[in-house]
Amino acid sequence: LLDDHSRVAVASLVARTENGPDAVKVFRMGVAARGLPQRLLSDNGDALNPIRRGVISELVAYANSLGVATITGKPYKPTTQGKNERFHSTLFKWLKKRPFAKDLAELQGQVEVFEQAYNTQRGHQSLEGRMTPQEAWDATPVAEPLAPGEWAKLSTTPAPSIGEAVLAVLAVPPGEGQSPTPQDGSTPEPAKLSATLRIEHMEATGSQLMRVNKNRCLRIAGVELYLGKLLRSTMVKVLWDQAELMVISMDGELITKYDYPFPDGVTYLSLKHATAKFQNEPETG
Repeated sequence: LLDDHSRVAVASLVARTENGPDAVKVFRMGVAARGLPQRLLSDNGDALNPIRRGVISELVAYANSLGVATITGKPYKPTTQGKNERFHSTLFKWLKKRPFAKDLAELQGQVEVFEQAYNTQRGHQSLEGRMTPQEAWDATPVAEPLAPGEWAKLSTTPAPSIGEAVLAVLAVPPGEGQSPTPQDGSTPEPAKLSATLRIEHMEATGSQLMRVNKNRCLRIAGVELYLGKLLRSTMVKVLWDQAELMVISMDGELITKYDYPFPDGVTYLSLKHATAKFQNEPETG
């Protein structure tokens, strides 16, 4: 994470892959170190901000819950994040001159040594007088947080099929996918939207906000429900009673409906097993 104004390296996290939980983790590290930003710019990767494809990542849901606007560069336009790319280039050149790290912990330590030197010892060629990033940070007041609700106006517009999804995340009652904001000023835990709902957690009737997994499935009451390739990693609402279970999109369209409780011994159901599906399926021909 870089501060756009001063070029300060806010936080870095070594990880084996680019993934949602670690994206949230490094953002939390940055918030702890430097405070909340007004906006968070990233690319359109699945772990960062795939909102243009109608998917809300863990990072976006968490940042929005803190009142931070989330914006992305245009697809296939990496120059929007050029400052970050140049930082990576400098970091990689520095690492190549160091002993090869034995594990992630050692590599994390090397990165933190680099960040300290980058922020406080190395004059930055894009800053006035080649001051260091830390000097640039100290030279101006830290931006105030956005006004409540302002993040929604400034964030990248979601895909039409999920236009209400971000607001829906923040409207979920405590205990149904999102932690309430603590009263002591600390940051809440990230929103946890699961693809699994255990039968012991289901009343006779109820509803649950969930996220379809990367295999395009939900696992409910021990049964794997396949929902189709277009719903990978999307948020949905599941509603059930003593006769049927429905999966609804965030804009209120029926995705699929099954008889419920599920038949004994069944462990997998696809769309062909549904009693109803896709109310607004596009015409073909």
